[in-house]
Amino acid sequence: MDILMIGGSGIISSEICNLAIEHGDSVSIFNRGRRKEEINSKANLIIGDMRNESVQSITDKIMSSYDVVMDFISYTPEQLRKTIDIFSSRCKQFVFVSSATVYSSDAPLPFKEDSKLENTKWKYAQDKVDCENFLASSELSCEYTIIRPYVTYGRTRIPLQIAPLEYYTIINRIKCHKPIIISGEHVECTLTNSKDFAIGAYGLLLNEKAYGEAFHITGDYRTTWKEVVLCLAEKINEDVEFINIPMQYLQVHKKYCGFDVSEILGDKGRNMIFDNSKIKRVVPAFSNFRRLEEALDDSLKYFEKKSHQRVNYKWDAEVDCFIANYIKRKGIIIDPIMLSELSYGETINDKDKKMYLEYRFPVNRMIGKVKRKICRG
Repeated sequence: MDILMIGGSGIISSEICNLAIEHGDSVSIFNRGRRKEEINSKANLIIGDMRNESVQSITDKIMSSYDVVMDFISYTPEQLRKTIDIFSSRCKQFVFVSSATVYSSDAPLPFKEDSKLENTKWKYAQDKVDCENFLASSELSCEYTIIRPYVTYGRTRIPLQIAPLEYYTIINRIKCHKPIIISGEHVECTLTNSKDFAIGAYGLLLNEKAYGEAFHITGDYRTTWKEVVLCLAEKINEDVEFINIPMQYLQVHKKYCGFDVSEILGDKGRNMIFDNSKIKRVVPAFSNFRRLEEALDDSLKYFEKKSHQRVNYKWDAEVDCFIANYIKRKGIIIDPIMLSELSYGETINDKDKKMYLEYRFPVNRMIGKVKRKICRG
């Protein structure tokens, strides 16, 4: 197969690319070229910008036709429209990567592919719903398939309920004995290893049973967000202290928490359980799923490398500030050092400490904003 991936350097797209190349397929990747280290060296990298380049500029860079085009980076109908205009006449199958967060909270569990599609609590998810509806109503010159990933994880990503993109931040919090926020101790989630996901997605390519269909590609591994953190802490031989903050509190105080509460409301604060019989039926190889307890070893090995140990101190500071306000309201006792820069010991440098202190205390945050405004003139 000749496969073009738009995006292609994320955790699931890179695994699909690797699997396709193992099967002898030709894979081209169209993206801005900012994460070349995550791209298989045997893939053909086409550097371009889907969002900002003209249609003509993009078409000048790509081949006249592909067997499959996979779109990993359309998040709104407007973005998807441009992609379809360029590629629907240049491929046999167009694969749109949606999200398994599209299902309504009113739909019964487990979610099935024909469950009600609506998620107004989280704009990202509702935009994906709108994209799916737009795709289904469009006149295309090719077949299309919709795939819906849920929470995927792998070497570079640890699945967590509340975390920044710099995943090592949470490992570092645990090592520094800082409290970990969760919202709902018993909220269930379904986790899928990116290598398993790739098997399901690859099996849908040029598969006639997938044409005009939608599939959520989720494994059988179910757990709670609290258990994920406990598993991670056990792997690094540390204890962990949790602060369980109710959804209602997050909604009222979301302006001050330092993370996207709408993602919790529309996704990770809900029980997310799926009936995956459809993808198993169409792709029999999608089975024998990896367990988190085993797969976390790959992630921890990745984060042993110093250059991968990036800590988001701004996020850490805002979360510590939020926790401090919450425990004060609720009368919960925590060692104040664990919510200060002192918790990092000698591991934090002066630049990062300055960043942390600016965002840890609201008055410092205000002073920082004023200083930056003055510097800009």
